[in-house]
Amino acid sequence: KTHPEIPLIALNMGEHGKLSRITNRFMTPVSSPALPVVAAPGQLSAADIRRGLSLIGEIEPKKFYLFGSPISQSRSPALHNALFAQSGLPHEYGLFETTEAKDIEKIIRAPNFGGGSVTIPLKLDVMELLDHVDPAARTIGAVNTLVPTQTADGKTILTGYNTDWQGMTIALQFAGAEGNNGVLKEAAMVIGGGGTARAAIYALHKMGYSPIYLVGRNTSKLQTLADSFDASCNIEVLSDTEQVSKLSPDRHPVVAIGTIPGDSPIDPAMRETLCSLFEAGNNPRDIPGPDDKAKVLLEMAYKPRVTSLMQLAENSGWKTVPGLEALVGQGVHQFKHWTDITPLHDFSRKAVLGDEA
Repeated sequence: KTHPEIPLIALNMGEHGKLSRITNRFMTPVSSPALPVVAAPGQLSAADIRRGLSLIGEIEPKKFYLFGSPISQSRSPALHNALFAQSGLPHEYGLFETTEAKDIEKIIRAPNFGGGSVTIPLKLDVMELLDHVDPAARTIGAVNTLVPTQTADGKTILTGYNTDWQGMTIALQFAGAEGNNGVLKEAAMVIGGGGTARAAIYALHKMGYSPIYLVGRNTSKLQTLADSFDASCNIEVLSDTEQVSKLSPDRHPVVAIGTIPGDSPIDPAMRETLCSLFEAGNNPRDIPGPDDKAKVLLEMAYKPRVTSLMQLAENSGWKTVPGLEALVGQGVHQFKHWTDITPLHDFSRKAVLGDEA
């Protein structure tokens, strides 16, 4: 009490000291469920301590939601409720289906609101309801994560983030796409020109890919999208096979992100351009060898399990990654924003993918 600014570790040892481990505020020693035995009598895991704090009212249960439409088939509740349970937190994650941002205003300003995920069609409109928008989300033009924080004077500040691009980055990295180290610039491409394409461009730019090609049906729309980003992103629109044929071997894309609907046929002209890009490569750099990494397509569409775009890429020897892998990554970053806990990626994958993990 004489020096409250000095942190204090106060623990009782043994089995009867568990409550003191729960209430200790600084540098509490913890065990891990992964260990074959408890390190010392009475030690608890971090999740056990959080459960204890919840039981004595020190951690208040919060409500978390996915906002948007349609959302009934979303895997986000399975992911986040599994992570809350594993982490020992008393929170609940549910669905709130709506197409109007104004419908969620009371919910996100409620005292028991812990955080939210945002999907179509609210990713842009929700910005008007927030106190602050993270620079990455502002650049991408979409918010998919809502985080309430308390100020010293008791006010709640709502901040919007975008973790979609981080989910894409994680999915690509787990598939072997390492990005560029600054020595050799490799090219990438984004297929489509909608809102998800903006996050894809941002992700590929952050990974160091250059140039970034845009391929889609509407060339003028793609050019507008390209012009909205800083010139440092080095974005080029490819509209036909003639442009592809003029690319030098070292400018063939090695990574791609698909952002077009997975359940619709690919436009014939666009399909021809994509086939040319996927197949580009009758040269040593593009022929897989023992020291070569496979080219990777991340398909952001969830259904069907194998889309027409994935089939095109696989026919040309590309490795394909389903969009649920990106959902895992963006959800991991959401959970970290809400709780300051970094969950295990393998556990998160199993929560989302089930037997497919």
